[in-house]
Amino acid sequence: MATLDKERGERLVKIRKSLGENQVEFGTRFGKTGPAICNYEKGRLPEDEILKKLCEMGFSLDWLLTGEGQMYQGVDTSGQPDEHFTAFLNRFEDGVTVIQDGAHKFFNKALKRIMGYTNEDMLDKTYDTHAFPAEKERIRQIYQGYTMGGELPEQGTFAIRCKDGTIKDLRAFFTSIQYGAKPAILAVVRDGSQQRGAKGDIDTFNLRQTSEERKLARVLTTLLKELIREE
Repeated sequence: MATLDKERGERLVKIRKSLGENQVEFGTRFGKTGPAICNYEKGRLPEDEILKKLCEMGFSLDWLLTGEGQMYQGVDTSGQPDEHFTAFLNRFEDGVTVIQDGAHKFFNKALKRIMGYTNEDMLDKTYDTHAFPAEKERIRQIYQGYTMGGELPEQGTFAIRCKDGTIKDLRAFFTSIQYGAKPAILAVVRDGSQQRGAKGDIDTFNLRQTSEERKLARVLTTLLKELIREE
């Protein structure tokens, strides 16, 4: 069963009431019924297309999802992420990175926190720089397959060496995007919250992810595909 967030639901109610609409009227904006909106207002995480639409309408996703900032942020017509959206990315608990031409071109604060690296350590470094040695060939095969026209896996678990020398299992969700008018890979990265020993026993580790976590990762992926641009 999906986790309910009552406070998030209450914030969605405030958005609806600011528009002077009942649940049925509000639902028609997104192709949803009144009962569906009722469920969201009880705390169920809205679908990614609903969140994207709310962002386009000028409501702050940062405020809706975390309670930080103001409800209404105004519409950014420049096509570039504004400071509110950037703040949202940097409050996201999971890492976000864009890989293009074999190197990291964008990453958020969470990914640096998860791995312990700085901008200098990661920006423009190759995608396998921090991979555990036993994992590098597998990662390269995935990336090379993609560059030769193959499909990206929807997700994967990888052993990564952090800056302090510990090994973590990270679960990444992949999608193809256009970044700076060129093909790239967007990865939403979750920390497995379990560290390996120095030898990295990669056969016994298993990550489980809830449906709510999968949806939230998909939400961010959808929004980034529409809103992230290379400055």
